[in-house]
Amino acid sequence: MIRRIGFGLLLASMILWGLAACSSGAEPGSEGSTSEPAVEGSSSADSGTQNGPEAGPEPGPEAGPEPGPEPVPMPTQKEFGGGSRKVTIQLPPGYDPAEPLPLLVVLHGYGANGAVQAAYLGFTQLIEKEKFLMLAPNGTTDPTNRNFWNATDACCNFANSSVDDVAYIKGLIEEVKSVYRVNEKKIFLVGHSNGGFMSYRMACDSSASITGIAVLAGASFYDKSRCKPSSKINVLHIHGTDDSTILYNGGTIPVANKKYPSAEQSVGMWKTYNECSGDRKDSGTKIDLESKLAGDETTVTVVEGCPAQGAVELWTIQKGGHLPVPSATFAQQVWDWLNQKADAAP
Repeated sequence: MIRRIGFGLLLASMILWGLAACSSGAEPGSEGSTSEPAVEGSSSADSGTQNGPEAGPEPGPEAGPEPGPEPVPMPTQKEFGGGSRKVTIQLPPGYDPAEPLPLLVVLHGYGANGAVQAAYLGFTQLIEKEKFLMLAPNGTTDPTNRNFWNATDACCNFANSSVDDVAYIKGLIEEVKSVYRVNEKKIFLVGHSNGGFMSYRMACDSSASITGIAVLAGASFYDKSRCKPSSKINVLHIHGTDDSTILYNGGTIPVANKKYPSAEQSVGMWKTYNECSGDRKDSGTKIDLESKLAGDETTVTVVEGCPAQGAVELWTIQKGGHLPVPSATFAQQVWDWLNQKADAAP
């Protein structure tokens, strides 16, 4: 099992360097590249053991990410902006169609895909325990043959595609609701990198469709006037201070030549959108999100005075990079936050 998970993380790291290549304007592995090495993902999140480049899984039919619950095919999706894209829903074992369940939508990073992203972060492995429905859709493919989401102006529609991913994701959610019983107070998005930008875009343009987002290494619009949420939403932003791809302190993606805000600026914008009355405050709590870093490396900053349906928090992974090796409890901690904040709403 450890070999399978290690391979899944390695595969995720190999795929997720796509955005780093675009950020640096250099090909991966070239002198000017800011991408993090694929070997970063070869550590086992279960055991905490760090494997070197030669410690990966041996080839064979059993190599690959730990399989999740048996997927149940959804009907072929209707055309939403960029065309028809099939997606598969995963249900917990023993699914009871009479019981409304939360819906989690996992949005992949630039160049990745939904299945890899969900396994990499650990949500596939959490379905049975927490009993939720999960979608892990794919974006469309750009001219460089990388999957992307048309999120903010900074990331990552580098070829100026007309695809409307807000309509696509909203349509997926509506179709799932028409087929399965969904707890509409618990419709969550979790996105990494480009998927994090897309989660923010959904919160800006379609907040009525979702109740909470968790963003890892993404950012909201730099121009806050471009975000006009129609309702309040719970927002969790997670970011590493040593992220060299999407900088913690904000920056510009050269290929798009557009700025994106810092982690603290993104959180500050959502403090305003959610009409929180207080300031950001260090909670004094530390948690473990990154298995490669010793101890509880992540600090928790809470925005005070937020409404029940409009919590805003920043989890800062001290010395964390763009491709963390998630701790064994990463997905559980993110899920608990989204679920508990939804429970607190009237």
